[in-house]
Amino acid sequence: MAALGIDTSCYTTSVALSQDGEVAADLRKKLEVEEGGLGLRQSEALYTHIRNLPDLVDRAFTVARRSGIVVDSVAVSSWPRRVEGSYMPVFNAGRSLASAVASSLGLKLVEVSHQEGHIAACAPEAGLSPGDSFLAVHISGGTTEVLEVLWGEDAMDIDVIAATTDISAGQMVDRVGAALRLPFPSGPALEALAMRGEGTSFRIPSSVQGGRMSFSGPCEAAVRGIGAGEDPGCVARAVLDCITKSVSTAVIGASEGTGIRTALMVGGVASNGRIRQGLTRRLNAQGIEVLFGKAELSSDNAVGVSYLGELWA
Repeated sequence: MAALGIDTSCYTTSVALSQDGEVAADLRKKLEVEEGGLGLRQSEALYTHIRNLPDLVDRAFTVARRSGIVVDSVAVSSWPRRVEGSYMPVFNAGRSLASAVASSLGLKLVEVSHQEGHIAACAPEAGLSPGDSFLAVHISGGTTEVLEVLWGEDAMDIDVIAATTDISAGQMVDRVGAALRLPFPSGPALEALAMRGEGTSFRIPSSVQGGRMSFSGPCEAAVRGIGAGEDPGCVARAVLDCITKSVSTAVIGASEGTGIRTALMVGGVASNGRIRQGLTRRLNAQGIEVLFGKAELSSDNAVGVSYLGELWA
């Protein structure tokens, strides 16, 4: 089996090709954000996806032809989550093209959620497969959630156990990054800055109550610290450590409530090395196994989408 996967998230146009669970092509194009900006309007992102997709899809089919791969299905992330009312205009770009390609070539169209794609991209590397139950921790620019996942035959049964009540961890990173005049998205630059921080006197308290995490207050504390002249590296380190503590506290509570002792980390923020190390240390100390996929597959991509296209076609 082989599948073409398409994902059009807020900041990356992604197309992938997989055959028998192996990645044959992983093609992505970042959506440019003006210097000092904190993102794109949905209309801007949608228009850019429409411009990016033809070239990426053509390149994927070129790989297929040259490799002798016969594509059986087209998979696309049609919604942010597989729940009623989950919608973002950017996903219409990928959904429209995927439907047209599948119809014109007589291929099966498989619709998945962006969140399922994130999980499927990282799960195989972590040793997880259909039929498994586990916690998934989705930490990205738009989402910070702890999920109970049952990977089914044609969908993932996902229940939200813990989530933010305001901004996501990724939004906190980018807002602090903007205050520090770092490029958008700010994750890589903030991580590099944290490694150069001197001293540990500046701290940001975490805010977690039950299954509710909050990052707006900690974000404001970080911005105040920058304004007060705190060392930028120390502020960066404190931001990443606050995210680590908040998420690990929520995961421990979710594990206690569900009895599940395995947690898979997905999403762009989950590729951060300092956060990975901190989560592993804190959760392992509580007897929770922490799993990661490849760092490059934690950020937005279509690899997981194409993999699900193979499985669910």
